[in-house]
Amino acid sequence: MPDPRDKFRPKAGLASIDDAGAGRDPERDAWLGSLRSRRPEEAVRLIDERLNMLQAAQLGAAETIAELGMILHALTGVLARHEAARIRDEIAVAPFEADLVGAFLMHFKRIAAWYLEAAEAVVPRWYRRSQDSVYDVALIQGATAVLHRIELAHRVYARSSPSAWRLLCRFTKMALARGGDDGEYLQTEIERLHARALLFELADPNRLRPAASELLRAYLKRHGPLARIVQSRSLSVDDRRQPGVYVLDCDGRRVRRAASGSRGEPAAGALVLDARQLLARLERQRAGLAAGVDPARLGLPREARQPDFQDFLKGLASRWQGRRGRKHSRNRFLPRATVAVGFEEVLARLGARRTGTRPTAADATDRWLIINESAAGFGLSQLASPPRGIRVGDLCCVQADGRAELHLGLIRRAQFRSPHSSVLGIELIGSNGERCEVIDPSRDGHARDAKPVIRVGRLPGRTTGSGLICSAGDVGEGEPVLLVSADGTRLARVAGVAPVANDVDLVLLEPEP
Repeated sequence: MPDPRDKFRPKAGLASIDDAGAGRDPERDAWLGSLRSRRPEEAVRLIDERLNMLQAAQLGAAETIAELGMILHALTGVLARHEAARIRDEIAVAPFEADLVGAFLMHFKRIAAWYLEAAEAVVPRWYRRSQDSVYDVALIQGATAVLHRIELAHRVYARSSPSAWRLLCRFTKMALARGGDDGEYLQTEIERLHARALLFELADPNRLRPAASELLRAYLKRHGPLARIVQSRSLSVDDRRQPGVYVLDCDGRRVRRAASGSRGEPAAGALVLDARQLLARLERQRAGLAAGVDPARLGLPREARQPDFQDFLKGLASRWQGRRGRKHSRNRFLPRATVAVGFEEVLARLGARRTGTRPTAADATDRWLIINESAAGFGLSQLASPPRGIRVGDLCCVQADGRAELHLGLIRRAQFRSPHSSVLGIELIGSNGERCEVIDPSRDGHARDAKPVIRVGRLPGRTTGSGLICSAGDVGEGEPVLLVSADGTRLARVAGVAPVANDVDLVLLEPEP
């Protein structure tokens, strides 16, 4: 009777870790082929069955690592296919999709933990040098699985798991302990993966729109290897105090600026993220773009010429150099509130307030809890139904129960914890906006050309002039407009237009002399 473990035994050593062994094992080729024709949820179930069968087979460490490599390759392929078919901007995840994402995360966690167990079983010793390559593969593939898990969590605006960071820290410490010329490649690869995960988290991806999140991943794939994970004793005191140098805690995730002298010097064996070379390249890229250098010569995509991309790079530089303290203290503030999201919804809410109309039933179900407030904005926690149609960068308005003020803001940060738990961070633009209309005075038929806008009064940081919020492209810079409001009609000039939200422009007006 054939041994059931034979189906998991690699036919060509460890070649199957990157699917290079395809074509040498008909059973594996058939299994991989079946995944390509299945829906993602079905493919994930087959991968789960394969993992259970591998666990029951109780193979040796080398055979287990080879099989895990093939399974990890298959899992990342299914995930890529799923993401390509479902381009999603909304913060909330539908329950069925949340279950699928949870399955992906659980499989990455299980595979990474299994790699760690296998690596610990074959720790290099002088009397078993043949196991060194098996050990290296286990650490690199395990760290890769953790990186996939962290990135996936942030792609659905979730929090990364503390257990993922503990695993990654363990992989890094094992690689650094390898030592010698034989361990140089291993250390370089593990440092690269750990640094990339930390830089991804430091960039605060939960405040990025999906497109910007993909730009971040692409940027780190190309330029992230410039950052390193080293032990603190390898850096001088002066080096540790420079921007871009962070000390990691024992879990390998929580970072603080090494210049924070109030907390004392880090222990000699503490891990440190050194991103100084990456920051230097980032600054050269920003300077080159400002000077008109071709993005390709700077290692950047063609769209790097666009202002949005340059703002993206500016944000990365600010966060990787060290997070700034909050400008305003937070105050606990726990009333319930209603939220309207999107330009049209905000216009409707302003119109209802002007006429004294009560919110509709649909509006009333969009209930949130204000968990903190400051002069800069609000933190909201989901209170009722899952938020639908909400994206990072959307215009919104917030009205606390029992208060007349209607606050206009932008959704700057989101955290989707589950279908019944979400948190939003809202940056305040102004309060008590007014629904108005603008008309191009150079055209006939003014009534037909009237476009709805929101007047917000004095803009943050401006001492003169008023501001309007309008649909993108409705108002052009330098143009005179007629502003029709409850105060009457007056002529004003558009001093500046800037896109500040999804499909929304912020307009600065200056009165005509």
